Amino acid sequence: MPPGADDRLIDELGLRRERPFSLYDHPNLIRGASVVVFLTVWEVYGRRVDPVLFAAPTAIARAAAELVLSGELLRQTPWPWGGTGSRSTSSTRT
Repeated sequence: MPPGADDRLIDELGLRRERPFSLYDHPNLIRGASVVVFLTVWEVYGRRVDPVLFAAPTAIARAAAELVLSGELLRQTPWPWGGTGSRSTSSTRT
């Protein structure tokens, strides 16, 4: 049989079936949708509960952005990365 004869025969007889779209072929789509659903549910229910117990993700992101932009987060970070952390300037021992 010449090369490609099988494929040609399958096409002539109309036996080739195109595989329909399947979510199993796209695991990243499932992962992304799961994250979106989780964040949406968290946002909806986070606004109904006391923010001290369960803050909404948008409120957390807003607070984080404010801390970063104001420089407060860097000032409160321990010594190697920024501010006034636990590094002591006087190291005299007697």
